[in-house]
Amino acid sequence: MSTGKTVTTQTNFASKKLLGKAHTSNLKTDVNESIPSNVSIPSKTVFGEDIPNDPGVEFYTLYSASVAGGGRGTVEQVYFDIVSLSDTIYDGNDPGAGMNGGLIIINGRCPNPPEGVTLRPVTKTELTKINKELDVKDFQIPNDSVCLECTSQKIDYNTTNVVSSGDMSTIGLVPTDTPHKMNYITCDTVALIGERGETNTPIALPLPLMPLISDGEILSKFKSDNALVNRIETQPFIASINPRAIDFALISQANLNFIGQKLAQCGGMVIDMMGLPSMNSEEIDGMLVSLRSLLGQDKPFGFSNGVGRIDYLHKTSAYHRADMAISSIEDGTGISEPASLVLIGRSNKANLQDYYTESAINLGFSANADDIVKFCAAGLKLVCCAAPAEGGPEINNWLNEIHVELSKTLQRIGLESIDSLSRQNLRALDYETAAVSGLRLVGYERPLPHWFAR
Repeated sequence: MSTGKTVTTQTNFASKKLLGKAHTSNLKTDVNESIPSNVSIPSKTVFGEDIPNDPGVEFYTLYSASVAGGGRGTVEQVYFDIVSLSDTIYDGNDPGAGMNGGLIIINGRCPNPPEGVTLRPVTKTELTKINKELDVKDFQIPNDSVCLECTSQKIDYNTTNVVSSGDMSTIGLVPTDTPHKMNYITCDTVALIGERGETNTPIALPLPLMPLISDGEILSKFKSDNALVNRIETQPFIASINPRAIDFALISQANLNFIGQKLAQCGGMVIDMMGLPSMNSEEIDGMLVSLRSLLGQDKPFGFSNGVGRIDYLHKTSAYHRADMAISSIEDGTGISEPASLVLIGRSNKANLQDYYTESAINLGFSANADDIVKFCAAGLKLVCCAAPAEGGPEINNWLNEIHVELSKTLQRIGLESIDSLSRQNLRALDYETAAVSGLRLVGYERPLPHWFAR
């Protein structure tokens, strides 16, 4: 081993070796390292146990997720002594950045804070109040401590984000050589999520659709009349709060503090990377350990990010063995739905081909059956979109309409299952769509020549 490495290099070198990756650059995380380290770990040194969801509260007692079966203890509650280290240096960048209020107490030296944050000594009144609130006999904040205080909150100016410039109306759906099906033929529209071989039971979606809704209670309270089938009862949604047992919880900065108690009761989760602070792979790992210990290891989960970061989304999803990778169209890039098809398709082939992670898309509008069929034909597993209303009857009518129209569309093109769709069923209806999507131009019946240029 060479000597003279910096602390950063040593850390990256060691951590990547443990993960079976070679260290080629400090600019690359372990996810981006493609060369193996050729270091093998004996199987006897690798172990793992389930983490209990509700451990006991007794100190210095080992708790297990399978005590009844004589499982090994994995959790122990211990005391931690808080020790003040005087004359230390705060070594972060922009200390106090993003503060909206409160104080950050520092017992040592601190670099100059950014604009809107002031560094000042802690007053005697504040010291007395904080030490009283801490109520720790062996720990007191020293008199020479300093603090960071927010003096002017950051003003969030309303900006107009660039939105997608199109929809799927410029793409046509054509049959192949198969004759059409009769209207009494039952068509299979079920999509399976969380197929991990034989390690768990996947979730079946009656429609290849996962609508987004703010509050799951809207769905729980809905009671259908006898006129229409209650499809809300069986169709999983993605809910920000109060998800049902079949729903997926949407994890973002807005609900991260209180969604934990609901995770054990829902069917899965979707982590909105655009709605969370920027994290590296190690930080995502730490978050996943916490969330999945509450959710349950057998339940499916996925990541959501903008279509402009499609490669990063798929690499992250594959590395963390996610069940879904959802590309959001409305991410401010202005990429249209037809143009996103080739971006997602190329990334699927490059990053997800050897994994069970399924690719999905999140639209900026409420989808209809025509949109869903076209995205499924393009190789996507399902479509996510906002529900057309916040009322149960309107949502149920929408789902029933999609169910009927999906079956009619599949019967028209001669297919009995939505899984039988392929890109051969898609045609670009104008030159511009063919130019950005790589689909066959209708009439010309092949992609435009520039798609074959090297």
